[in-house]
Amino acid sequence: MKILPLPIFLSVAFPLAGLCANELTILPESTLELGEFPAETEQIGTFTLTNTTDRTIRLKEITSCCAFISPILYEKQIAPGRSTPLDVLIDARLLEGPFTKYLTLTTDDPDNPETRLWINGTAVAALRTPNPHLFAGWIPKNEDWSTNLTIHVRSDITNQLRVSSIHGFDLEPHLEKQENNYSLHLRMPPQKLAVHWETSLQIQGGTATPPLNISIEGHVGTQLLPQTAVLGVSEKTVSFDLVRKAADLKNISTAPIKTSISGINIEERKSSALDRSTINLRLSDSLFQELREKRRIPLELTAEDCIPAVIILEYQPE
Repeated sequence: MKILPLPIFLSVAFPLAGLCANELTILPESTLELGEFPAETEQIGTFTLTNTTDRTIRLKEITSCCAFISPILYEKQIAPGRSTPLDVLIDARLLEGPFTKYLTLTTDDPDNPETRLWINGTAVAALRTPNPHLFAGWIPKNEDWSTNLTIHVRSDITNQLRVSSIHGFDLEPHLEKQENNYSLHLRMPPQKLAVHWETSLQIQGGTATPPLNISIEGHVGTQLLPQTAVLGVSEKTVSFDLVRKAADLKNISTAPIKTSISGINIEERKSSALDRSTINLRLSDSLFQELREKRRIPLELTAEDCIPAVIILEYQPE
């Protein structure tokens, strides 16, 4: 028995009613090639299933590898010599870029109960950049930082691009039109204080064009990185490892570690590596008793020219 499929798209599971065994053959590599299409559009494809045997073929279930592809099956069985369409609706907004998906067709053929129908395509965003989530790294204090991002524009977008919103640090965005795309220049003026910074901005190409959202974050100065988030405490003395991260070793702040919590003594033991050390904590009797009662106390670590860090002291009786 033979079923000949024509193109389609994906879906979720829809069980179908009662079945009876028949032989069924489907072409082994059924693939729908969609090519490139706008990412903000919905796509519809169709497989045509044809029964070329002399027996009724029953369709048991249609399943998809992802939840945003929905199948539409019009018949639960195919009579001899008849055909039925299998439509598939794809929400392409969730499929930006190249994709390969599949639909699984289950029938009452005991020898070949399942067949996969593949779908390939490329959902092309109206505006896109290779890295919309950028990490700027560690920037020395009092130094300028800048970068350029390429904004690719789909050929059907003719409106002038603009920065429609910006939140967080003002990176002085400037858009410059090039031959087939735009260049987005971002600059952070020199900063005097150590800080973790974040910025989000939106590029718009007209009200009918889906915007491009870009997020950027980084650090100015030295970042304190305790090598544990939760420090188990069973007695009054405890230790943990600390890493100081900066643009390079010459820009690392080696200022002593401090905390605003009273009743705690901090000793830092340097290692041979400039950016690594061991922090020894000694808790006073009253602070240790408070920790036993509260079970957890947050401890903020600070140092001059450093981004503060927080670890949790957690009482863990032996």
